[in-house]
Amino acid sequence: MSPGAHISTLKLFALLACALAPSVSAGAQPEPPSGWFGNVYLGGARSFDARKVFVVSYRVTDGAAQLVDASVAYGAESRLPPASNDYALEVLDANGRVLARQQAADPRRIVVEQEGNRTLPSAVLAVRLRFDAAGAKARLHDSTGRVVAESDLAPAVALFCRNNDHDPECR
Repeated sequence: MSPGAHISTLKLFALLACALAPSVSAGAQPEPPSGWFGNVYLGGARSFDARKVFVVSYRVTDGAAQLVDASVAYGAESRLPPASNDYALEVLDANGRVLARQQAADPRRIVVEQEGNRTLPSAVLAVRLRFDAAGAKARLHDSTGRVVAESDLAPAVALFCRNNDHDPECR
């Protein structure tokens, strides 16, 4: 295809796009997209999806884990299966009953181009679990079932409710 033909083709596509696009009167702004896009909520939706998740992050090293952050956010839990079951994170109620559980792969394992598989000394493991207002703590197990970390979720719930007092589960 000659360079001139390529430019003519682009002009044709531009003209078609303008002709097929919905018209917007002068001065009017097009309506922005609305609703959930991944974990981001864009305003203007006709309904509000109030699903929430615990987002818990740990810095994992060989045989240990340290809490980086625990929070509550609007969004959905992960529906994708992990690449492997190196860790399991649970949300427990005050009596130790498991309310939610999610498997996770070891984030230290990486693939380096032209070098192959490598294991980093430490990395951050972040997991989204279904929110339950009765959630009191998070517990991280390694692949053998050994508990490597346990964290209090009460501060995360309190902060979320302080910032979202309109939420029905915060009343």
